[in-house]
This record gives sequence, structure tokens and C-alpha cells, in this order.
Amino acid sequence: MNVMKRAWEIARKGVERFGGKVKEYFAEALRMAWAEVKKANYVHKMVVIGNKASMTYTVERYMGSERVEVMSDLSKVEYASVYKNFYRRGANVIDFFCIENGVKTFLGTKELAPFSYGA
Repeated sequence: MNVMKRAWEIARKGVERFGGKVKEYFAEALRMAWAEVKKANYVHKMVVIGNKASMTYTVERYMGSERVEVMSDLSKVEYASVYKNFYRRGANVIDFFCIENGVKTFLGTKELAPFSYGA
């Protein structure tokens, strides 16, 4: 959704609820709309599945409980790039799995500290 359009919707709801003029609410409504956009782009969880037989990786990105992106058959170099990208986008939990002899095994969960561009 367009951020400006959403900001005007939020401002109009403020007028309905508290009275006044729409422009009085717009600055705060714009901050709220941007916060919604940032939250929507926030990566909450990542699942990494390594396949020992094919030596490839599958990376799944989840927002809440919904899987929104799957990248499969990645080489080790491609996997490292995707991992770094998701980490920069805010992944804070990563579940690791391994597929060996056709059996998928849970290896563990890793919680990450927030990424900082200055570090």
C-alpha cells in the first residue's frame, strides 16, 4: 500500500475519533504509516535446510508464522550471501535443519543480535 495514502487514512480516523482537522493529525499519521511499512518488511525468522547428499541449501523466510519466500538449491557461497542479506534485513531467529539419507533432522535454533551497519 502507498505510504501517503495510508497516512491520510490514519489521519482521517484520528479526526473521526478525536475531532479537529485532518492536517493536524497528518505528521503523526505519516510516522505511523512508515512504521507499518518497516514492520511489514521485517524478517522475523529464517529456516536453513542443508542437504548433505546434494551439498545444497534451502533458505526459507517467515514473517510471523507465514512463509513468504523460499530460495532452494543454493551453493555454499549463494547460501552465505542470502544468510547475510536476511540478517541485515532483521532476521532475529534462525532454525537449522539437515537432510541426511532422506531424513530431515532439527539441529537447533540460533537467536541473533540486531545487525548494526556501524559494526
